[in-house]
Amino acid sequence: MKRILLFTALIAAFAGCTESAEVEGLLTASPLRIDSPASGEEKTIAIQSKCDWRAECDADWITLLTTQGDVGKSELKIKVLPNATTDKRIARIRIGNSEYDIAQNITVTQKAYEPELSVSQSTLRCGTEGNTFEITVRSNVGWRAACDASWIDFSPQSSASDNTVMSVTVASNSSTTQREGEIILTNEQYGIRESIKVIQSNFAPEIKPALTEASFASRKDSVKIDITANVLWQASCQAEWVALETSENTLWIKVAASFSIENRETQVVLQNEQYGIKCGIKVVQNAESPFLEIDKTRMELFPDFSLETGAQRADNSLVRISGNVPWTAESSEAWVRPALTENESGERRIRII
Repeated sequence: MKRILLFTALIAAFAGCTESAEVEGLLTASPLRIDSPASGEEKTIAIQSKCDWRAECDADWITLLTTQGDVGKSELKIKVLPNATTDKRIARIRIGNSEYDIAQNITVTQKAYEPELSVSQSTLRCGTEGNTFEITVRSNVGWRAACDASWIDFSPQSSASDNTVMSVTVASNSSTTQREGEIILTNEQYGIRESIKVIQSNFAPEIKPALTEASFASRKDSVKIDITANVLWQASCQAEWVALETSENTLWIKVAASFSIENRETQVVLQNEQYGIKCGIKVVQNAESPFLEIDKTRMELFPDFSLETGAQRADNSLVRISGNVPWTAESSEAWVRPALTENESGERRIRII
């Protein structure tokens, strides 16, 4: 009976009014607009009503956790499911009382899903010796990665989502040309793509001696030269008076004694045939000061000395000569005739005949 009286009173009070006017004061909801993120959420709508009410929604991405309420203050709880599409979507929740023909609409707008795929570094620069990098891949979608450069290795090659640390290893470069490669990360569902560009310096072969010129005294001498190189190398020299000894990072240059009164020079060549590089070390040996020496300045001969008897006696008639300049021998007396001889060891002598 009370319900009939209330209905009659409502009809009389709001006869001829619009729907919104009918709702006002009888059924109010707050908020009337809900902006939901793509990830979804749960929301509570406060309702003040002078009659019982029911809620309905035909959008399958909204779940009504509460579907009805009584007179007075109450709440409508809803759950907005995640939006997996790249389109914004809108739905309406209707709250009302069909018996009194009153209703209130709540508009729910959900943002479009924005797929994300990004990397902490989009360009990696590496020296010729190679290196290993760690890249953070930020994503809210699954992805796969590929690379057509055999000198680039990386792991993992795929991931479901969230932050993933990718390890990228670049092998050493033995080529004299700079090289580039690219790791491509993709998600086919959303058509998104991200890349990591890898740039590696070219190999620069080097042979660098600590000295580019070595000076030697006229006597037998040697010098040690340190060699800085990142390739194998060989040393050679055309001069017969130069001898070479090598180790991994060292070159020994040895010179024979010089009896020349003029400086002499040559070049030691360091080279690597594979890369076609070479460098030289100039070798200079100083001249010997001119000298001419004899082993005796006085000679006494027997009274009966002759070529035959002199030749049979011990080297009494020989004068040994050493020097590094041309020389001649002559006598001021006709009965003394110097003759040049040379023994098996190459020693030069003058025989008085």
